[in-house]
Amino acid sequence: MKKRLIPFVLFSLASALSHACPVDVSETTTEIVKSHGGWQLSDEQCAFLARNHLYLNVESEATVLSGISIGWAVVKLDNEHNITAEKSSSSTHVNSGVASQDTAEDLAYAAIGDAIKGLDFEASLEQIKKFKAEIKKFGP
Repeated sequence: MKKRLIPFVLFSLASALSHACPVDVSETTTEIVKSHGGWQLSDEQCAFLARNHLYLNVESEATVLSGISIGWAVVKLDNEHNITAEKSSSSTHVNSGVASQDTAEDLAYAAIGDAIKGLDFEASLEQIKKFKAEIKKFGP
């Protein structure tokens, strides 16, 4: 189940999450980020999201399969009307030396950071604007 966490809700979590950024995440992702010290977002990225009424949409997973620790993440941007950019960034980290859930969660956290770094925020915003303009053509 995904939760949309808006800035004023995140204010109470700010010490645990380090940035009060608008994000749309699963509970699993929230726990991974919280246990690793917070979001790997710059103040500029958080300001960009807030200024443009966007949310960082993060999907991630940490698992152990056949003795291999795996962590992956996909990030996108979406807006308050649930319009999501098709542009995304993803990352997967694998460790065949240590098979543990803790290692998998470390890998997922690294994957989240890498995926955020790889996301083109400006291009995603432009895509959302384009989608929004297309939707307006069909509605009031």
